[in-house]
Amino acid sequence: MTKEEFIEDLSRLGSVEQRPQPTGQVLALLEAQPVPGTGLTSRVGFLLAETVTSRPPIYVEGTMRTRSGGVPSNWQTQAFGTDVLGTWSFNCVWDPASDPGDALALAALAQWNR
Repeated sequence: MTKEEFIEDLSRLGSVEQRPQPTGQVLALLEAQPVPGTGLTSRVGFLLAETVTSRPPIYVEGTMRTRSGGVPSNWQTQAFGTDVLGTWSFNCVWDPASDPGDALALAALAQWNR
């Protein structure tokens, strides 16, 4: 899957901002989406290389918390310009050869409904 194909998949859920990074990758940041079961919304971001060969790093708003007020395992925040986004150890079977990018975004948001 190419970066462009992944972003096209994400755009089925809403607008996607592309932010070039010094590493040559692009942070593809999907507009805020509802987080199932929480009443919250969050943007979802993916750090993408030109070719997506495995699950890319996933980011959500740095202020996200689960329904119980916690965060997932290995929660870390990182600044991207003026935005602070969080990432975590997300064990998810996802294959760019057969699975669309928007499915990965929805799976990431569903992790917060606990």
